[in-house]
This record gives sequence, C-alpha cells and structure tokens, in this order.
Amino acid sequence: MDPLRVETFLPISVHGHIKVGDPADILPEAPVGGSYPAKVVVVDKVFDAASNTIGVRLELPNPELRLPAGIHCRVRFGEVP
Repeated sequence: MDPLRVETFLPISVHGHIKVGDPADILPEAPVGGSYPAKVVVVDKVFDAASNTIGVRLELPNPELRLPAGIHCRVRFGEVP
C-alpha cells in the first residue's frame, strides 16, 4: 500500500514524451478526491496494437495509508502533446 502502483494506458502518440522519472498528478474519483503527486517508473516497450495504447506505471507515495488501493482515478501529466 506504500507506495501505491498506478497502472494506466496512454495513446501511442505520447510515446517518447512520457519517460521514467516524469512527474504526474493522480486524481482519484469520489469519495476520495484530491490531487496527489506521483512519478513514472515504467513505460512499456511493447505497444498494444489492438487498442493503440502503451502501458505506463506510476508510483504514488502513501506513507500514512490514507489512499485506498483499487479506486479509479485520472492521471494528469505536464506538457504532453
């Protein structure tokens, strides 16, 4: 539970723009809400041609275990085309 692993799939068009170490904000759905800083730890090297996506894993510090695992969330990156 600490750190939480956040798994997301992004359009292949962001390949080369998202890199390991990049920061992102995690925005959990209600009832949790809020915005939490995370960082990219894995960018898949294999594309999913069927969905035209690439997998990305982020780590989200959760030292006080305030955030539950398994909740849907949005991921917001900085400048991504």
